Amino acid sequence: EAVFADEDHCALYMLGLWSRIISTMHEAKLEVMERMNSITQEVAETYVSSRLEIIRNAGDDPFGSFDTIAEELNYLAILFRQQYEKSCEGIIGLIEKVHQQLQQSSTTSSTLWELVWLILVAAAVVRGRPSVSSAGEQSDILDGELIARVFAIVQWFEREGMANAPFEMLRPFELATLTFFQEFRKVYIVDQTSSSNRVYRVLRDRIQLGEQSAVLDFFLRKITTNCQKYGQSQIIIKDTLKLFHDLAEGRYTSRRTMLTLPAVQQLIQDHTNSSLTFLLVPRNGRERTQYYFVLTMLLVEHNLEMLPTFAQPFEAIFNQIAASS
Repeated sequence: EAVFADEDHCALYMLGLWSRIISTMHEAKLEVMERMNSITQEVAETYVSSRLEIIRNAGDDPFGSFDTIAEELNYLAILFRQQYEKSCEGIIGLIEKVHQQLQQSSTTSSTLWELVWLILVAAAVVRGRPSVSSAGEQSDILDGELIARVFAIVQWFEREGMANAPFEMLRPFELATLTFFQEFRKVYIVDQTSSSNRVYRVLRDRIQLGEQSAVLDFFLRKITTNCQKYGQSQIIIKDTLKLFHDLAEGRYTSRRTMLTLPAVQQLIQDHTNSSLTFLLVPRNGRERTQYYFVLTMLLVEHNLEMLPTFAQPFEAIFNQIAASS
């Protein structure tokens, strides 16, 4: 039984109650709102810290499934809106601390679960931020700093962390990462605005991902890696291909950009590659269908000239079948 499901129902009720109170106070006097915002920040910080303490003492999986904590993350997203800049600063500090612990020692179960929780909280922060058009410059910069910290951790795991951790520990990390990527996609895989430009400038300075095309390439390389490494995990493959589909079905400019990226070019030219282990697992039939649906959608909408190249691996298979019949 997940610890979060049993622990401290009163705290969850309080979080929900406070979020509802805050949501109804838009017309309160300025001094009242300032005081309420200050209290709200304390409530959010205390809740996040208390959950980290539970994780440290839990040992095994404290969540059970991400569905068990979806409600509290939705409440936190509401609270973070009240003191957005301070909320970002607090989460950035906690993420940096855990990242340092991972770099300085071998990956432990407790530390990785703390990281999973913080990435999910960061996803809620991005989801709950003010609209891109209304956010101030400082909010945009802090958003970029928060996003850069999460992306940097994913890059570190790709380089070093994966080799040091068993699958049972990496599975929740990968699912949390995909959740964060989806929230980023909804807010920042958009047409250029002054807000998104400020965020991408921070990403350029911090992790050399200064353009939307660079982030798309980062996402697509991660999608390919997951399809290679986690073929036996249907939930990771499902969420990975959901991200692939949502990126391809997004804005016109991002879809056209995807076709120019090396990761997608490689998939189109060699989409039956045996290194994509999920294709070899019979129970992944639905995921295999979605994979080919996305590739075909990109080709048909934007580059029919590549269709013969895309069809070549199928022709080789058909020839083998014909020769053996």
